[in-house]
Amino acid sequence: MSEILLFPVRPNDSFASRLAESLKELEAYGDGDLSDKLINRKFSDGEYNPVITEDNTDEPNKRRCEDKDVYLVWSITSQITPTESFGRVLLLADAAYREGADNVYLVLPYYYFNRQDIDPALRYTKEFDSGNIEDIKLKKKLGKMEGQPFSLEVVVKHLHSAGIKKVLTMDDHSEHTREIYERIYGRDDAYVNLDPLPVYAHYILNSLSRDVDLGDKGSNVILFGPDKGSMDKIVKVYDLLDLECATKLLFDKNRLKENDPNEIESVLKECDGDLSNLSNKVVLGFDDQGDSLGTFTNPFINLFRKEKPKYIFGCISHLILPNSEAFTRVYKNRLNLIGTNSHPNIAYHAELGVSQITVLDITKYFALAMIMCGKKGKDPSLALRYSKENLDGVGFLYSPLKKANLISYSK
Repeated sequence: MSEILLFPVRPNDSFASRLAESLKELEAYGDGDLSDKLINRKFSDGEYNPVITEDNTDEPNKRRCEDKDVYLVWSITSQITPTESFGRVLLLADAAYREGADNVYLVLPYYYFNRQDIDPALRYTKEFDSGNIEDIKLKKKLGKMEGQPFSLEVVVKHLHSAGIKKVLTMDDHSEHTREIYERIYGRDDAYVNLDPLPVYAHYILNSLSRDVDLGDKGSNVILFGPDKGSMDKIVKVYDLLDLECATKLLFDKNRLKENDPNEIESVLKECDGDLSNLSNKVVLGFDDQGDSLGTFTNPFINLFRKEKPKYIFGCISHLILPNSEAFTRVYKNRLNLIGTNSHPNIAYHAELGVSQITVLDITKYFALAMIMCGKKGKDPSLALRYSKENLDGVGFLYSPLKKANLISYSK
């Protein structure tokens, strides 16, 4: 296994710093210091011009990344746009290879452009079945995408052209991402999507259950999925925590207007339990990302209008929360959110609602996956699978970075 170098695409990235410390703990990254490895600089006209400064004074004729695996780190930030960050990844990859890197990988905790996962040109080429509900929905969606790019495919093609050997992410948004990577890369190991559900299950079992009464076998629990994509999540948590007495509640959504949290139609698709007598109930919801949070909050605003459960928790991996309106939605809806530090600064915001957010540091999870990527034949997606029998081992993969103040929904 080659020595690891970490290059964040922006300075002062606390996710990258914590990742370096996690690798150091695993004896895979020297002193854990990032400050002397890379200068993220710009020319006066705004052009990005990174400089790799890895010290090679002992061997002055040796390239600075020679015999090393370089991992670029791109986390959520409002400092630079996703499009600029993407451009920085391509330029940094080029610089690393020119300095002799064995391989260049990308750590992308939240996968930008993953929502743009459908080819808009399908509206011209696909034959739609007027009797198929999914085809009807797809045709309607494509009608709103006229003139748009197939952004996810564009990103993957450019990463491949830049020599990015593997991409490591967590809880991706699209079921199409892996098949796009396999088609463009021509192999099935270029994309690693880490599963956060064992982390949530471990945290619920070992921390949350001390603060709230989940009942015997989850008798007080309502597992909530805000859209059809969350069905697999609630079933997996149901199994991981052995919640055989829990109620599963699944919704489907329809966006009446793009990017408007108030224009989302939520329809109850499945409920396998009794929703009366909610006074002691604890709602555990699961989703991959929280932007405006309309998808998450709209279903239960009407459902729990007359009788309210005691608590509502949202285990949402990527807490984007781009504006004060999103934080206000957390506050006014009395949500208790549990997310990761894929947005590394979310724990330090000062808006209303921040006190209701628990942040879990998952950099050690990524560090372990990175080490496995460097070993031939080790697929992190397979090696880091967990069930209720080995759930105790998940405690090694994360640590609470910030714990929320518990707030009741029914008060």
